[in-house]
Amino acid sequence: MTDSSAAHQFQVDLRGVIDLLSRHIYSSPRVFLRELLQNAVDAIAARRALDGGGGRIRITPVSAASDEFVLRDDGIGLTEAEVADLLATVGRSSKRDIFDLPRGDFLGQFGIGMLSCFMVCDTIVIRSRSAAGGGAVEWTGHADGTFTVSPYAGDLPVGTSVHLTPRADTRSLLETSTVLDLAETFGRYLPHTVVVDLPGGGETTVTEPAPFLGDDLERLLAYGRELIGAEPLDAIPLHVPGTQTRGVAFVLPFAPPSTARQSTRVYLRRMLLTERADDLLPAWAFFARAVVDSGSLHPTASRESLVDDDALEQTRQEIGEAIRRWILELALQDPVRLSQFVSIHEVALKSLVRHDDELARFIVRWLSVETTAGRLRIEELARRFPVVRYAETVDEFRQVASMTASGGVLVNGGYLYDADLVRRIPE
Repeated sequence: MTDSSAAHQFQVDLRGVIDLLSRHIYSSPRVFLRELLQNAVDAIAARRALDGGGGRIRITPVSAASDEFVLRDDGIGLTEAEVADLLATVGRSSKRDIFDLPRGDFLGQFGIGMLSCFMVCDTIVIRSRSAAGGGAVEWTGHADGTFTVSPYAGDLPVGTSVHLTPRADTRSLLETSTVLDLAETFGRYLPHTVVVDLPGGGETTVTEPAPFLGDDLERLLAYGRELIGAEPLDAIPLHVPGTQTRGVAFVLPFAPPSTARQSTRVYLRRMLLTERADDLLPAWAFFARAVVDSGSLHPTASRESLVDDDALEQTRQEIGEAIRRWILELALQDPVRLSQFVSIHEVALKSLVRHDDELARFIVRWLSVETTAGRLRIEELARRFPVVRYAETVDEFRQVASMTASGGVLVNGGYLYDADLVRRIPE
């Protein structure tokens, strides 16, 4: 008689998991290259901690001469036992346990990254030699959930190579033009060298120093022009030590549409997470476009957005504080540029000063409102008229404006935030 209360393992249909990844977790099969790059970066981090070695990733796309895509790294490599442990357990993120490194030293966290390769191929071959010693090993995994592990007899340096043969419908994703585009998109600013082999021979290096983390002002502004499509009004340095976040916020030289959502470019340890994070800047800072790299913010399972947690809230608050300080310093040191900034982004500033008393004391006098005496800055309005009246709506203003006594003034408070602004004048 069997024991019906005994524990049993779930049986996982790998094809169902792959379908789940492709339909509901990853936005596109193009992320396979990002996942492979992340695994390579993790392996190099572990190698650096072990013996100081490693730091190069080579990608060979498919071509007319070969149907095989290969990504090689000179990271820590894997023993036969580690290969079975890491690659045979779906959903387990065990790299930190095996390599004994803190969580922050790895980009991959969810143990499903390698499965993304099954979105472009039916078989994955991994060959690896561990820096800790031992022979080389070959792991072959199939989309039906079966795999084999065996010693590898060929000559293999320390590190790991991943070999993929694309399906007919995904071949274009593994060809040179697409691979170059994906490598530059995801890995352009990685702290290791990433090279792509070219079909006619030779190679091209896709990595370079991140301009938004450096001190070269010319490169920074050129990067800003590329990012926003115009010359930035200014560049505001951002630094949040608590979440190891650094970067820059470019002040837009034009007012974005009122319906526009924020679009912050976010990297995690130099790997691109997303081009369009809309929750990193404070809601009022829609006059800025930011680019940041973080070592401690937490990605979602898809690694395409950020988890809305305390770390994100702290980062958002400190970035907002940096932008607010920039406005205050501009008010004190460069009134001409402040006037230019205000004329472009007045609505955003009116929203901001409603909740920020210190900023209001510096900036309110530069803001303007519509009145029966024409459009006036608050400073001039308060100086010329000891008594200021206002209408709450545009219709009220139009109805009452003609009855305003000679020498008096009526402010149109019907535009966004203007009534709130006028009510703050006595303060």
